[in-house]
Amino acid sequence: MDAQPADDEELAELLLRRRPIRVVVTPRASSVRLSALRGPDGNLEFRVCLTGAPEKGRANAQLIRLLADKAGLPPSSLAITHGHRGRVKTLRLLE
Repeated sequence: MDAQPADDEELAELLLRRRPIRVVVTPRASSVRLSALRGPDGNLEFRVCLTGAPEKGRANAQLIRLLADKAGLPPSSLAITHGHRGRVKTLRLLE
């Protein structure tokens, strides 16, 4: 599985179809990067490097803003459903 730049349209389509998005986060990175990996089962896993620290929800807030911006959605429309305190997170579009 090679990391490739994440396709904004594919990210938006997954969210709008209300599919959970699996994200592996690297906090305190030198720059913000978003890439996608497609597993053997065909599902996408997103890898995100964030500059925010994993303290007081800063990295989580930065993650939500980044994904919402890439998908063309307001940040208030996304929520982390699993992994609030871990590196592996699941996000969904709110109803």
